[in-house]
Amino acid sequence: MCRYWSLSLLALTVLVLGALLAVTGASRARAETYVSGTISTDTTWTLAQSPYIATGDIVVAPGVTLTIEPAVQVRFDGFYQLWIKGRLEAVGTPGSPITFSRNSTTGWNRIHVQTNIGGSADVHYAIVQGATTAFSVGHEGGAGFNGPLTTIANSILRGNGTGLTNPENWGPLDILDNEVSGNGTGLSLTHGSPQTRILGNRVINNTSTGADISGDPTFSYNLVSGNGGDGLRGNITGVYTYNTITANGGNGVVPFDYANLQYNNICGNGGYALYYAIPGPPDATATNNWWGTTDMVAIDALILDGLDNPAYGIVSYVPFASAPVPEAPPDTNCDGVDDNATPTPTATDTPTASPTLTATSTPTATDTAVATNTPTPTETPVPPTFLCRFRDGSSTLDILLGNQWRVFDADSGLDVSGTGVWFIRNLVRVRGNAGGLEVSGMGLCPFGPGRFKLTKQILDRGAGD
Repeated sequence: MCRYWSLSLLALTVLVLGALLAVTGASRARAETYVSGTISTDTTWTLAQSPYIATGDIVVAPGVTLTIEPAVQVRFDGFYQLWIKGRLEAVGTPGSPITFSRNSTTGWNRIHVQTNIGGSADVHYAIVQGATTAFSVGHEGGAGFNGPLTTIANSILRGNGTGLTNPENWGPLDILDNEVSGNGTGLSLTHGSPQTRILGNRVINNTSTGADISGDPTFSYNLVSGNGGDGLRGNITGVYTYNTITANGGNGVVPFDYANLQYNNICGNGGYALYYAIPGPPDATATNNWWGTTDMVAIDALILDGLDNPAYGIVSYVPFASAPVPEAPPDTNCDGVDDNATPTPTATDTPTASPTLTATSTPTATDTAVATNTPTPTETPVPPTFLCRFRDGSSTLDILLGNQWRVFDADSGLDVSGTGVWFIRNLVRVRGNAGGLEVSGMGLCPFGPGRFKLTKQILDRGAGD
């Protein structure tokens, strides 16, 4: 099992328990502190003055830092936002998380980090709930990838309209080891950056899409499960490895463009495992994934692509994993239940008391373990296979794909069986080759009367044996 994933799950479990203890064991005598307007000098919100009640928008000016101590509660008494144009440092501990929530039945707006004017945040061990958007990290009225690093780690984003989103584009962003659950949409990051890392998160039980991700981020070691809509969708063109995408109500993965998915567990979803309705080319790479089965006919049925509609590109999925990928979050049964998870209690949406627990040492941004080396897969790839037969007295070759025979012209390599498909995944690649056929893969082609022979994966029409 992946040590990175185990540490992430343990930290989140401790965080939830810490929040419950904070709510139930706190003193009710502490005075409330009312806040609104612009913070123009470096400011610290202390546990002694918690809870902080926002009665209007709060803006942290450029060049200014707002520091929030562990166990502090911030409650929004209306549709207000915390707008970071400078710096937010909100670092709790597993036993004393920082809480952002509503103060009444009225929901609140968001925490917005405006990166294009230098805004940034370092948030660890926080609970954000009841907002229209928990975190909005990006630009406001501009585009580009500039800005300092923002980190959101070891936190819980739940019960919001959207867990995390970005207006326009964003700068460097780390989303590490969070639980994003019970929101409308989990993650909606539609303007990607190669500087973005989304690692070790549990994106679970959101009512709509789990993760809508586009651009070129690194999206790895995440559990995307139990969401009401599709699990993962967007332009899947970055690094998408070692994820487990299971038991979502819609499709597992829905690319909007060329897709590159490798070493993931994608199984047990309500629709297709991979829905590739993209006009082809380009074709998609989805190799070394676990599809919940090693039956190639069954895997074909889990993938929608050019074999179902000739207008779409083709998904190359061979070789595929013969068992669940061990580096990804464990869900052996493809049922959306983490093999190592234990039931965790939930804190109330509106805390009624302030914590009195003693804060432990404050972690820094470097405390979060991030895998930097790609693990070597341990599963044995399944080799591609096919069957073919040559018709006596004919210049055509029949090739069995799945459970259907298709007919190819020996000279041109074209599919003449009426399907119009001539590039068949990477099980069989057929094309004209000076009077012969090139077949990529491994399989059985008998030496028939047409003197075809299989030599080093090249099927030549020649002198024969």
